[in-house]
Amino acid sequence: MWPVYGLNNYPYLNQPTPDFLPGSDAQFMDPAAALTKVASWTSPGRAEVSFLNFIYELRELPEMLWKRKPNSKGNSVAEQNFGWDPLLSDVAKLFKFSQQFERRLKELNAIYDRPGGLKRQRVLAEGHSRSTETLAVNSWICGVTVERSNHTMSRQWASLAWKPLFGAMATKPDATALASKAIAAIHGWRANPGILWDALPWSWLVDYFANVGDLIEASSNSFEYFPDMCCVMNTSTAVISDHVINCSVDFTVTPARLEAVWKHRQPTSFGFRFLTPLLSGKQLVTLAGIASKWR
Repeated sequence: MWPVYGLNNYPYLNQPTPDFLPGSDAQFMDPAAALTKVASWTSPGRAEVSFLNFIYELRELPEMLWKRKPNSKGNSVAEQNFGWDPLLSDVAKLFKFSQQFERRLKELNAIYDRPGGLKRQRVLAEGHSRSTETLAVNSWICGVTVERSNHTMSRQWASLAWKPLFGAMATKPDATALASKAIAAIHGWRANPGILWDALPWSWLVDYFANVGDLIEASSNSFEYFPDMCCVMNTSTAVISDHVINCSVDFTVTPARLEAVWKHRQPTSFGFRFLTPLLSGKQLVTLAGIASKWR
């Protein structure tokens, strides 16, 4: 007579193995380009609003108003993205001077007062991929069929610390001088090549495909600060789980679940890079608008 089996919480065969789906890291940047971008975002000398560029935008205001008329010709998409949007954004920022000043002064003080300098970290890209498949994971003693799903999530970020150019030998400016530095930075009243780059025609198009603007802003030493402890981190997490859709009679099984994590940390430095042309929707619309006008 055949034996009769009854198993509870049966650990079926073909358990999940670590498997990271492709595609979740599609937006990851080259390490040098990633660090350069974060440095440009966090530079102590960055301008919140460049008065020089703001005045230049006001000079173009009559022409932009004229082109908004129904019978006028112009590139409405590019005008909106690189004319009206920056102008209105700068006007809004001008009314936030008090908050901007307090935040920048706090940053400048931290560079001298904190042992590790002004530490900054920014997320650059996040993505995820999903897959689902049906598998017969067990056929001996009892038959088990599961629906296996894989959700892979990836994230890239960079960190650095801004320090005085001369390290421990640097002398902290007095409160008045530090406040003057903060004011000059916030409104762009300093010799910053990044401001001049932004004012050049078509510089925004170059920055779609190369990190020229980021590199200029990040490498500006006008405020006598430099980035240290520069690292770019990539991480991926795969969550693989089974849902039992079929099992032999008189058997119960425990659905499997596996979580696998991959981490990578790379010390790096600034660098010029051609960027992978994974353009955003807004960038594609802008280029399409320009192309239609040329035709």
